[in-house]
Amino acid sequence: MILEKLSELSQAGLFTAFFASVGWIFVYHNSRSLARQGEVNTLTASIEKMLQEVADENNKFWRDNQLSDSDQAKQRLFNAFVNFRCDFIEEKIQFLNEKCKSIFRTDIDHESFENGIIELIAQIRDRSTFNSEVPSKVEDKTSRVLEINYLSLSLYSKIYDFLRIRYMSDQS
Repeated sequence: MILEKLSELSQAGLFTAFFASVGWIFVYHNSRSLARQGEVNTLTASIEKMLQEVADENNKFWRDNQLSDSDQAKQRLFNAFVNFRCDFIEEKIQFLNEKCKSIFRTDIDHESFENGIIELIAQIRDRSTFNSEVPSKVEDKTSRVLEINYLSLSLYSKIYDFLRIRYMSDQS
């Protein structure tokens, strides 16, 4: 009885249409997932580049032997550069977090990830610009540069760990 019904359905072409539809749905979702992962990789590379620019600019600014308290234009430009880059990184992190949300991966705490990253960005911004208007107050400029480099590396590591968990294969 069941075999007769299946035979009738297959002769009518319904099985073919059903399997073709399922195949197209699978291909569609898979291609969207791959496109989303490509966008995430591009965003991550962009964030990494901006973090490197902030670290490089900090190195240049704090290691400048000619830097004086009266060079306000240089100090204001430095502050503007760091704040702009940090704001941009923050926006990209929020976009990255949205791109990584999935109905299939509910085990990831997106809010905690975003809050932790924003806290690190705030630390980078603070340590970069603190006393930058009066550089003579900063006694150990090398430590300042190393601290900012460490914070930048910590931020990138946190992003990398998040993406590794998010796109980790379910297979061991």
